[in-house]
Amino acid sequence: MEQKNKDRQYVTERFMFSDTDLCRLIIEHSNDMIIATDKNLQITMVNKVAEDKLGRAINDAFQKNLFYFFPEARYGSAIFQHLESVLKGRSLVRTFPMKKANQYFEWKIMPLHDTRDQLHGILCIIKDISNSVQQENRISELNRVLLEKQLLLNNRAKMAETIIDASNDLIMILDKKLVLAAVNKALSKCCGKTADELKGKNIFECFPNLKDSEVHLKINAAFDGTPSWIRSASDLVENCRFDIFITPFSFQEMVYGVLIIAHRLMRGESE
Repeated sequence: MEQKNKDRQYVTERFMFSDTDLCRLIIEHSNDMIIATDKNLQITMVNKVAEDKLGRAINDAFQKNLFYFFPEARYGSAIFQHLESVLKGRSLVRTFPMKKANQYFEWKIMPLHDTRDQLHGILCIIKDISNSVQQENRISELNRVLLEKQLLLNNRAKMAETIIDASNDLIMILDKKLVLAAVNKALSKCCGKTADELKGKNIFECFPNLKDSEVHLKINAAFDGTPSWIRSASDLVENCRFDIFITPFSFQEMVYGVLIIAHRLMRGESE
């Protein structure tokens, strides 16, 4: 009769290999750290990836306590609690995140049983997820910064509305999509619409003649950080000439809006 604990064998076209061979191949070629311990959490096996990550030779790691290399997993952590549960006989497979210095790891913890189904240790598969976590953190930080800039633009736009409403110049603030974030009363009167009706509209909806004009080019340059002054421009309103001042709004070298002030020239001023 075939022994119960005998390795199963697998046959391909060229060679035959056993459970033991298959496990060895998986362990040696895994991109994750693989660490096995006995019931006292003394290390009995580590793979090459774990050796490189831990900075210790495989022989040096043997019989060291798991917490010697991962003090972050000690008492009170979710990882420690699950290790205890497994050692008490709970057969669970759970995944836990863990931060170690500036690195992030995901632990998968599972019990190791012998052929008689007796618990004799724990297997930990530890995946380095630092790149994905850092990428998520960068995206979150970027979203936070963009939100702050948008709030800053909105707050400054509201403050600017109060200040610039007294001016007879046409004044507007554009966001990066060339959408009107704020306008003054003079500009509203010129367009024949209220400020609320104008806000949120693209500048070319209100001033179609600006499309591909010198003013349009200077607005694009302002979003690259370059202010400009256009003398006696006629593209804004038909039969009128304006001196147009275009100023970028920036915060920590990031341009988040553009201020446009158009001063109407009276007869004789443009000459």
